[in-house]
Amino acid sequence: MSHVLLNSPNITFHQFLSMLSFIHLCINEEKIEIESHFNTHFDASAQYGITLDTLTYTMIIDFTTRVGNRKLPIEGMSKDVFRCIQYISQHPNEEIRVDDVAAFIKRSRSYITKKFKKELGFDISSFIMRCKLEEAKSLLTYTNKPLSEISSYLCFSSQSYFQNVFKKKYGMTPLQYRKNIQK
Repeated sequence: MSHVLLNSPNITFHQFLSMLSFIHLCINEEKIEIESHFNTHFDASAQYGITLDTLTYTMIIDFTTRVGNRKLPIEGMSKDVFRCIQYISQHPNEEIRVDDVAAFIKRSRSYITKKFKKELGFDISSFIMRCKLEEAKSLLTYTNKPLSEISSYLCFSSQSYFQNVFKKKYGMTPLQYRKNIQK
């Protein structure tokens, strides 16, 4: 999972907290004091040598997980397909196969393959690859990790396969993408 906001030089910590508060308010129709929650955890954790970055990371993961779990499926989408999408989206750095997704929702491979294609118009394998490539774009944009590390992290069989799939999808190599973003 990429943590884009953590690495963005254009977003201050207070802007980030304000954004999180707003998102939470929109989703739950209530206000949460994220900053005070963060400060409480920071004060308690400082004595154990936990850094601000670690706490920020933990807070963001906790918050986004809670928000993701509260979202309801889009109208017309079955719970099974929605759960597949959530599972795949939350595990781009794992070697996910259609069988793994089917096992997660406790359905057969053929059932979920047909259901996914019928409801979304594309197959589940394509969605798995799309999530991996979107994560790759985030890693290329917000980190300086080498391609070999990114391809390994995202469980591509080889760096050359990663580069070929990326180029086929986006019309440029991962390095060209990174250079274009840095301009």
